[in-house]
Amino acid sequence: MNIFKRSTTNLIRNPGKSLILLFLIFILGTALSGAISIRNAIITTEENLMMQLMPVSTIVFNNQGLLEHPVIIEPTIEEMSAIGNLPYVRAYDFTLRAHFQSRELFMPEMNVDMEKIPVDQQGMIEWITRSPRELGGAADEFHGKGVHNPEITDITTGLITLLQGRTFTQEELNTNANVVIISEALARTNNLSVDSIIEIENTAHDYRVMSREGTGIFAVDRSNEAFMLAHRTLEFQVIGIFDVVPEFTYELNEVELGDAIFTRIDLYNRLYMPGGVAEGILNFTTDAMDEEMLLAAHMSDELWFQSIFVLYDPRDLEAFFSEANELLSEFWEMSDPSVNFAPVVASMDGVLQIADATQWVTVIVAIVVLTLIITLFLRDRRHEIGIYMALGDKKGRVMVQILIEIGIIAIVGIALALFIGNLLSDSISRQMLRQQWEMVETVGQGPFIPWELALVNPGAMGVQEMLDLYHVALDISTVITFLSVASVVILTATLIPIWYIVKLEPKEILM
Repeated sequence: MNIFKRSTTNLIRNPGKSLILLFLIFILGTALSGAISIRNAIITTEENLMMQLMPVSTIVFNNQGLLEHPVIIEPTIEEMSAIGNLPYVRAYDFTLRAHFQSRELFMPEMNVDMEKIPVDQQGMIEWITRSPRELGGAADEFHGKGVHNPEITDITTGLITLLQGRTFTQEELNTNANVVIISEALARTNNLSVDSIIEIENTAHDYRVMSREGTGIFAVDRSNEAFMLAHRTLEFQVIGIFDVVPEFTYELNEVELGDAIFTRIDLYNRLYMPGGVAEGILNFTTDAMDEEMLLAAHMSDELWFQSIFVLYDPRDLEAFFSEANELLSEFWEMSDPSVNFAPVVASMDGVLQIADATQWVTVIVAIVVLTLIITLFLRDRRHEIGIYMALGDKKGRVMVQILIEIGIIAIVGIALALFIGNLLSDSISRQMLRQQWEMVETVGQGPFIPWELALVNPGAMGVQEMLDLYHVALDISTVITFLSVASVVILTATLIPIWYIVKLEPKEILM
């Protein structure tokens, strides 16, 4: 009788023992399959969540060492350049935000349907959408974003798109040329086009006078000469016109809606200019205020550059953070929009730890239990095994027979466990995640996000949106991992008792 037929015959003659072993393999395999399925699903979901983000990062203040070092040393251009040259970075820039007024330019209006705005938000929305001129001032206010990279990072991140004209040349950035790129809304409101010449007013204000007059620093008419410490007029040539890419929608919560309107107005009134020009505008203001002792001396010595780094792949953020933070002083660290997803990632990591613990406990329990059961079954068959060996069967042939018997049972049990474990783990893990995410409330509405990154933040996600990203799939990775681990467990649990039995001589077995 060939070895395979002998193995199947033995299984048929001992259905009770075969079923017990099958049941144990199925139960333990189901727990193992579920743990592996959940683990792979959470890893995939975290990756999908990261892929929702624009891979951008910036340098932020981290408050460490402030008590020991009251004078903050800001990141240098050399440090930011070193970070920008890391292999993960596709594009980077360090920008300056300069504010100014214009009697010539009018701020573009943003028509907001107040009926779609919550009643308690209407006053605030109405205030931020009105220009200084509408409130009685003589000039409207704008801001410039000074850039150092000809390939504007806001275009790279998809925040804006160039409609007409061009971006800056490297020579224009190096020589601090008075050229700007403006929004389509600003161009349309003021009948501007590429090559138009515009004027802006660079003013240093005397906030002591403004305070005495009772106007406060947010005076409507900041162009009043009585409020000025220093004033000059600058001319710029328009070389490009951009449009804002993200579509505006009212389908947002109250916080997001206000932020979206404010952001859009900010972009409408933004003028991109060479970084050196923006720095000159800031220096003109701070120098005048320093002379009047309105600023601490060190504040004008260091200008805070707002940095932005665009990565090739959001999955590189963790590695990028690790290397970039090594290049920064103790006051500074990297930040990105994923900080808003920290609570949900933490909750998923909690479930992942449970899945990992279940996986390892199941492996250990399975090896111990199956080893004991198979040992007991082989002890009951020791006389049969002894007879085979006494009749001349080689030990290897006997081992193969036992492996075939257990292998047939294991294949059936593992196959059933793979599918059942996958199905059960989906419903169980979803319920666990739902409960944790509901405690987190709205996903993505977390802690502070730097201003520049808020513009590319995907926004808050509801619990159901997060659950839609979560999917326990019977993919090739899950199948291979489960079959590999299960095979090692079954083989280990089988070889230990087989080795113990067959190492004996036939005479020892039969006694």
